[in-house]
Amino acid sequence: MPNYNRPLDLDWMKEFVDRTLDIAKNLYNNQCGGDYPEAIILLANVISAISAKLWPGTGKDKKRFVELCVRCEQPELGTKKISIPLLIEDLYEKGNHSGVAAIQKKFPKEFMGSPPNSGWDVITAKEVDSFENEVQKICSS
Repeated sequence: MPNYNRPLDLDWMKEFVDRTLDIAKNLYNNQCGGDYPEAIILLANVISAISAKLWPGTGKDKKRFVELCVRCEQPELGTKKISIPLLIEDLYEKGNHSGVAAIQKKFPKEFMGSPPNSGWDVITAKEVDSFENEVQKICSS
């Protein structure tokens, strides 16, 4: 298991990110034959490369990618929030129907019907995604 408590060495990371952001901006501005999709792919790979450098090893790309997004979060991006629709799906698949029911009770308009996606309205993250302590309160009530 990677040591996620290891302090981040921000000097090399800042230089690497700044250089790559310049390239991504050029791609986004339709230079070098690129556009928005290529810029996003490049930026996602930067996050993956930094997380691999910080926590080397195989078979844990998803975990370390998420860990870096959470640890370097800008609050307005909400990377520390839990996706309530994905949580409901996971709880449902694991047979935790009381957890599903608690969330549906908290958000009756958004999550009517049984998961996954049955009878759900179109929702946005701002309406329902929550921080871990908020989710724990919902599921323990």
